[in-house]
Amino acid sequence: MVSKVFAPLKRRVSSRAAAALLLLLALPALLGAVLYKPVGAGRSVNYAELPELFARAAAHLNASAASVERALAGRAPLADREGARLVLAELEKFREELEREDETGIVASLKRATGAYARLANASLAAYEAAEVLYGSRGSVRRFLDAVLDCDPAAMSEAAALVESNLTRAARLIGEAVAELAAVKPGDLPSEEHRELVESAAEKLARAHRALRELLKAVGIARRYPGDLKALCAVKRGGGSAQPSPGAVSALLDLSPGDAGPYAYPISRLKALIGGANPGGGSAGADSGAGGAGGVGGGAGYQPPPSDD
Repeated sequence: MVSKVFAPLKRRVSSRAAAALLLLLALPALLGAVLYKPVGAGRSVNYAELPELFARAAAHLNASAASVERALAGRAPLADREGARLVLAELEKFREELEREDETGIVASLKRATGAYARLANASLAAYEAAEVLYGSRGSVRRFLDAVLDCDPAAMSEAAALVESNLTRAARLIGEAVAELAAVKPGDLPSEEHRELVESAAEKLARAHRALRELLKAVGIARRYPGDLKALCAVKRGGGSAQPSPGAVSALLDLSPGDAGPYAYPISRLKALIGGANPGGGSAGADSGAGGAGGVGGGAGYQPPPSDD
């Protein structure tokens, strides 16, 4: 039986998924008939375990993508790297055994399926690790975002130095997970429900990757252009104008708050500073497009991630 941890995967079985479910249920008997070997033939694995192993790999993918979303918002992830690692090891064992089988239609299909589910498990491992890294960095991320909202370049730079390495690592891990899922051929998965799950997980992870990319852009700006930010924040507080360097202008204009997920509001406030680069224009024009006039503060639309510190 699949553990209660994987219950969300089984809450609803649509009519379209019924045929795939029946196929998975029938696999043990089918495998026994097609891959039968007499006693003493040297088989070391039980192919009847494959359907549940496939379901566990899919469930880990579902859980790991949700864990990344939770960690991105500052909530504790439900990471189970050890469980995903065990599933991957079991799938690799079956794949090695299948290489020793006589090449038949079902053996070829099972090789492809086992390889595809191994990719799901591998993607889960990377996503679980990314979620743990993100959650462990939540305090520094929160301090950086607060500094952005306070328009405090010194605090931005200090927090950026603390968080940049972990954010880069998390983004790399999520990118690896997305790449693994992109390499899965839908036809290699025997379940339509699992194919839909892979598509959904890939979308969630891709959104998380885009959000981290934007946050890392903001972190890079704080690290490279503290002087420019200081001048722009002074304009924000007192009016007038500033003349930031071309590099700072380009970097600020390159921010895409719409891709930043839970970080959208503070990143939009950071980008709004570029309004102060227009001589005589002050910063009101930038404010009007990012949540109202006034200084960079904790306006409507942004809720800092909760702290578990």
